Amino acid sequence: MNSNTMNNGNGAGLSMSETKPMYFVGTWHEVLWLKGLETKHPATYVLSLGGLFLLAILHESISHHRGVFMSRATSSDPLLGGARPHMTMTTKLILTGLYASTCTTSYLLMLAVMTFNVGYFLAIIAGLAVGFYLWLDRPDSGRGAGSALSNSSHLSHSHACDK
Repeated sequence: MNSNTMNNGNGAGLSMSETKPMYFVGTWHEVLWLKGLETKHPATYVLSLGGLFLLAILHESISHHRGVFMSRATSSDPLLGGARPHMTMTTKLILTGLYASTCTTSYLLMLAVMTFNVGYFLAIIAGLAVGFYLWLDRPDSGRGAGSALSNSSHLSHSHACDK
């Protein structure tokens, strides 16, 4: 292996000219997550932009529903003297599934942004903004003080998958 080749851990070398740039690029030829998801034509690039936009909206929707479900599952019951109800196994499994879904979409979106493709970045930001907007004025949106949003907002939580 010469000095212009890096070892990727399994003996295969990657020449320095094949490494990804560490700055934003505006090309339509991109590999998204897997080699099989390579955009070889502008039409497939546009489809990938649309898919990322929809994935970002889905991420916001899952985040919203998880927050609403969590607030309902942990809210105090005035009939029980303000005591919080015990979560059932089904409730815990649903919340765990929603959390895993949020983590999955978060990491997929992060990996797409890490391609440093300007179009991917803008599609994801637009999708997140549209997704947030779609759930903003819902009656059960949890956007009020002390609501589900304060438990799962992008600014006030400590879980990496909620971002």
